[in-house]
Amino acid sequence: MYNKRILITSPSLQIRDNVSGISSLVADIIKHSRLNFSHLRLGSKDRSRKNLIWVAIQLRMYVNIVFISLFKRYDCVHLNTLVISPHSFPVHHGPNNYFLAVRPDFEAAFQTARQAAVLRKQHSLRTRSLSANLFHVTLHALGHFTEPPLKTLTMVCAVMRTLVAQPFDVEFDRIMSFSSRNPKQPLVMLGGAGVVALTNFQRRIGRALWDNGLRECVNRNFTPHMTLLYGDKSIPEHFVNPIRWTVNECVLVRSLVGQSQHLIVERWVLQR
Repeated sequence: MYNKRILITSPSLQIRDNVSGISSLVADIIKHSRLNFSHLRLGSKDRSRKNLIWVAIQLRMYVNIVFISLFKRYDCVHLNTLVISPHSFPVHHGPNNYFLAVRPDFEAAFQTARQAAVLRKQHSLRTRSLSANLFHVTLHALGHFTEPPLKTLTMVCAVMRTLVAQPFDVEFDRIMSFSSRNPKQPLVMLGGAGVVALTNFQRRIGRALWDNGLRECVNRNFTPHMTLLYGDKSIPEHFVNPIRWTVNECVLVRSLVGQSQHLIVERWVLQR
């Protein structure tokens, strides 16, 4: 992984050149990461005058990118203006959770929702099951924030872009309630042999995050599970009809706390 060459852009590597922090952010990434970064100057310094000379400099920079793409081999080009889309951060006056996750495909999500409805009726649970588009398996929790942690998110994205992994199968075949301090008990799906590949994938990501200075983002006590609903009683572990799917991507999710809404900040496709 660490031999991959990554081209990363910013207007400068000097903190004083950009009040927005992009220069200091890129400088920190290059300094603290174990990945093989090369810097390319691209963009405007805060005090740059927008004149014909500035236009010529910008055009030359983009020509340099084309030249590098054609004649120099890089495994990844990290354009910071495109790393995190502004549409990933709509106005939300409240806390947000950010996490790396895998999600069931459409068919598996539909089966999971149907499974949750059956279990809710079977155990007389006075609660609603989660919406099908909210089912997921959290791999690593990045934290609980009011404002988007752009530095952390950018570094996580840089690490994830270097990860090479193939699609794998996952299967959850049992349910149980997790203990909780809250009145509502999370009813989750668990697996046996069907989650071994998922656990290995989670550990690979964890090692990569840890090695690149993102230790606070690593979940070292991973129990693969998918939450179905939050019930008003505890359900003991028992087997159910299995839910299976092939994991083809990993996603970075922004969860709007209290809104029952997940926004996909970034996704990485697993390739054979």
